[in-house]
Amino acid sequence: MREVCLSVVRKKHRDFDPINLNDFELLTLAGPGYNGPASEIPDWLQMQFARAAPGGAQDRAYILQQATRRCNERLDVIGMKPQPGDPNSRVRRITNTEYSMRLWPAPAPHWCLDFVHTDTLEPKNQPFDFELWAVPLASPGLDTAPWLPLNTISVRLRTMEYGFGIKDEDVEEGEAKFALMDGQTCVLKRPGERDIRFTVPNRSPAQIVDDAEVVTF
Repeated sequence: MREVCLSVVRKKHRDFDPINLNDFELLTLAGPGYNGPASEIPDWLQMQFARAAPGGAQDRAYILQQATRRCNERLDVIGMKPQPGDPNSRVRRITNTEYSMRLWPAPAPHWCLDFVHTDTLEPKNQPFDFELWAVPLASPGLDTAPWLPLNTISVRLRTMEYGFGIKDEDVEEGEAKFALMDGQTCVLKRPGERDIRFTVPNRSPAQIVDDAEVVTF
């Protein structure tokens, strides 16, 4: 939970460094309660803490303990975008553009993908005209990634936001992302350009034991 809150605070309050916040302050600032300037955040947090713990030192200690317990909880989130320089992100340049595909891991078996400017890594929802498709797997893919849908034809992929009923034009710039899965093979299609095919890394390939006698003609 703590990393999720840090990411939310950095996105909402870009001029404020949350690194020195305690867990109560972090949880509070990640919520919807404050929309003012960064310079007034410390005073606002101090006021929120005084309201939450009016009973003295014992009350304050309890509030901080509960906040730390919440921050230590495991929270599986799919779609939270990585911070610049995240070592788990993988960036690959897209030919004949100023943009790249960025792939980062989510809770297994999921991954997320978006588009970023190659130099600045600033995310962009629709940097060019494109379609992203999932293509049918061939053996051994079906054996090592049995969680993937068994499609016999290619399927166009849509953003996570589209899946939630949000129109492309209504998605905040830089927030669009695609949800992919371990071992999935995809094709990026662009008018007038060669297709770009890639396979998502498979972090935990299934181990299939087949005791059958195999006869080859």
